[in-house]
Amino acid sequence: MRQFNKVAQAILRTEWQELNRHQLKAKASWGYPGVYLLAYQPSTISKRPIDDLEQVFYVGMSRSIGGVSARLGQFLRGIELNVAHSGAKRFYRNHANNTAFSSLKKRKKFFVVVHTFKCTPNKASRTPKDLRIMGKVTCLEYYLLAAIKEVTGNEPELNQQ
Repeated sequence: MRQFNKVAQAILRTEWQELNRHQLKAKASWGYPGVYLLAYQPSTISKRPIDDLEQVFYVGMSRSIGGVSARLGQFLRGIELNVAHSGAKRFYRNHANNTAFSSLKKRKKFFVVVHTFKCTPNKASRTPKDLRIMGKVTCLEYYLLAAIKEVTGNEPELNQQ
């Protein structure tokens, strides 16, 4: 279990990147299963490490064929249309007052940290090693949530139900 703590701590030292549709297409490694953290901030935190765990607005993961990129695409669709992603639906309801994100007058920006694992999640071709990696992705999401809760006393806002 120590290995999960080490990976989680390394992820929590990663630099934020602005989340946008261009990023989803440009980052080939995001097409693999993995975890991601979202921040929703009024000013740019791009290229800065996570220096305050209170900034983490959501922790998510994907084990699907489309990887983290597809899941983040669902999030971006969800904050516009109130569909496809539970965290996006909470944002749409609780922060956007049931309004599409692009229509908000005063809006902050979303930033993301992504950590993926190269593997094949396709049921027809995945190996035992791929399945173990996919299990690690799930475990890592919970280790990240625990690390954040340990420091802040709470889970990230959009992870709360």
